[in-house]
Amino acid sequence: MRSSDSIVGREGELATIDGFLDDITAGARALLIEGEAGIGKTTLWREAISAAADRGFRVLTTRAVESETPLSFTALSDLLDASLDEILPHLSDPQRRALEVALLRADADGPGPDQRTVSVASLSAVRLLATSAALIIAIDDVQWLDHSSARVLSFVMRRLEAEPIGIVTTLRATPGLSEPLGVAEFLPETRFERLRIGPLKGGAMGGLLRSRLGDTLPRPIVRRIYETSGGNPFFALEISRALARDRVQPRPGELLPIPQDLEGLLRVRLATLSDAAREVLLLVASSAAPLSIS
Repeated sequence: MRSSDSIVGREGELATIDGFLDDITAGARALLIEGEAGIGKTTLWREAISAAADRGFRVLTTRAVESETPLSFTALSDLLDASLDEILPHLSDPQRRALEVALLRADADGPGPDQRTVSVASLSAVRLLATSAALIIAIDDVQWLDHSSARVLSFVMRRLEAEPIGIVTTLRATPGLSEPLGVAEFLPETRFERLRIGPLKGGAMGGLLRSRLGDTLPRPIVRRIYETSGGNPFFALEISRALARDRVQPRPGELLPIPQDLEGLLRVRLATLSDAAREVLLLVASSAAPLSIS
């Protein structure tokens, strides 16, 4: 079963993704999946990756996180590291050296790697990888992309033309956050598509809750959950799980004891954790590099 078979109420969005992948062989292009937190961007992003792999495309992925934004070339390393042994023998000595140092495959003899040389090397790398199959560069939460990687990838995308290369990114629609690659500014409209993800419709929301939780909620409660969540799938599932956890059985017409925002729901969930678990989460949240904690 394809992952799209379990995605409820996003038929139009899935068709857009399929159309985008159909057009990759005609030349480089970009798809930006945009929406609020919890609306389902990452689910569709994963489906784009799965559909690309099913077509025999080569896929490079990274999931950016806010804590890694100040680090250098983190996302670029995620994207290229697994293919680096294949790439390096085909690069010129300066490009190979710059990429090895930037991706921590070699020590720097002097100052850090030159940004332009790393960018040119990365352009050579993606062109090389796209010679055997169409290539997808997939970035989740692009707003948290580290600055060095963003500059490199922007350089690369501005110089692609006929190559069968596509970039699929997700962007959280939040005031103050922006898409750091600037693809909408330098790609023509025929090669750039913005897919805005809106709330699920009521019927689709009911189908989602049934598929995840079974037929455990009466329709009036499902309707109330839909109204409170604003059609946000993550919010709706959190509300439903909170009701199930607390074994709430409201009488007809009785207001549901539902927090009015997602922050309230998360506070409730965190309150169920042990003191030790909360201490670990606090340590991870406070760390600039949580993956290094042991």
